[in-house]
Amino acid sequence: MKKIKLIIILITGLMIYTITVGNIVQYSVLNSNIESDPRWISKGTINLITEISGSFMNIRDILGKYRSYIQNAEFQDGFVFFEREKSLDRILMLTSYELGRHENEIVLYDVNKNKTIKKWNPPMKAISDLTYDEQNRTKFKKGEPAYLQHPLLLKDSSIIANTNYSLVRINSNSEIDWVKNGYQAHHSIELGPDGFIWISGRRFETKIEGLVKDENRNIKRAFADDLIMKIDPINGEVIYERSIIKILIENDLDHLLYQNGHFELDPIHLNDVEPAMYDGGFWRKGDLLISCRNLSAIFLYRPDIDKIIWYKQGPWLNQHDPDFFENDKIVLFGNQVYRSDLGISNYFEDPSDHNSVFVYDLKQDTIYEPFKLLLEKNNIKSRTEGRCAILPNGDIYIEDTNSGRIVIGDSINKKVEYVKRINEEYIAHLLWSRIIIN
Repeated sequence: MKKIKLIIILITGLMIYTITVGNIVQYSVLNSNIESDPRWISKGTINLITEISGSFMNIRDILGKYRSYIQNAEFQDGFVFFEREKSLDRILMLTSYELGRHENEIVLYDVNKNKTIKKWNPPMKAISDLTYDEQNRTKFKKGEPAYLQHPLLLKDSSIIANTNYSLVRINSNSEIDWVKNGYQAHHSIELGPDGFIWISGRRFETKIEGLVKDENRNIKRAFADDLIMKIDPINGEVIYERSIIKILIENDLDHLLYQNGHFELDPIHLNDVEPAMYDGGFWRKGDLLISCRNLSAIFLYRPDIDKIIWYKQGPWLNQHDPDFFENDKIVLFGNQVYRSDLGISNYFEDPSDHNSVFVYDLKQDTIYEPFKLLLEKNNIKSRTEGRCAILPNGDIYIEDTNSGRIVIGDSINKKVEYVKRINEEYIAHLLWSRIIIN
């Protein structure tokens, strides 16, 4: 093992040297103002970190410690029941996780029966090959492992999921129906009331005129112009798309983009587009609840008139997964972390010892945390990602994504816990599960 570690150190050192020189040369060619920009080394370093991380993870794969495994010897494999309830009979859970390089499994569970209903094992190498596009090779490299995030189950038992770079549909036999690589599909996938789906999307290069100068093509490709996209689930074609930045500008909210005069390449970080499935006291069927993580803001948007009806920043910080609840409430998962723009580390110290599930009452204009004790007692603390939903009996389902576990409980006590154990040392990283009310 000492020899293997030495070899890894030598290879990594050589890679650092080679990639650093390459990035410096590349940045020098692409940027004519390099002498007047004191940050030029750090910009090349961002690419350097990405390259080193990917290569080092490949070495780890070879040594048998796959990058998406989470080191944890404590949690018990599968479902663990601390309290059984009849209300769980209606709960199905759809999960996705990586089992290894080019290996992805999607499973539909009956929670109360602790029973697997169906599994999908897609051909991930073929999906990776179809995701790769020569025009967008700087985003997704040839042969790079793909994974399927936030699977959506359709009536014919086919699955639609995203790879962060493409949108994929596989049939009930785990065969590929189509892979769309002309746009980036990332984060959430939700079914709308009209049968179309809404995704968090991006084009591979921003098209917002004047926001980024045309000559800065490398910056335009790096700039994250997040889009809400309406997709036909039959063929994956885009029915409608709208830039979040343009929505904000045209609704006189562009000041949110440049708070304190700060410009960043990922100003929005769209992570959920949630369509209203019914009319409520403050929304109409078909309205969209939009979560913008890097603004710590959620927006209620009406597509047919192109208007933001309501929005709010905080007290949630870098939040995920807002949902319409009852007739006049919104539920969301607050990560409660500070972000930094240091490049190497995206987060400062946590302002809270645990995540939060916020319930916002639009009618009363009040915010409360009914599940605070549950999250605190169970140390639910996902710095990134995270999902939640209030169940029909009033319990809460929480995906503690960074810990690779799912917790179901009431306001105080945990009733069910789930993890996918790989071996005695590691568990799988969840790729956004979904609760289905049967």
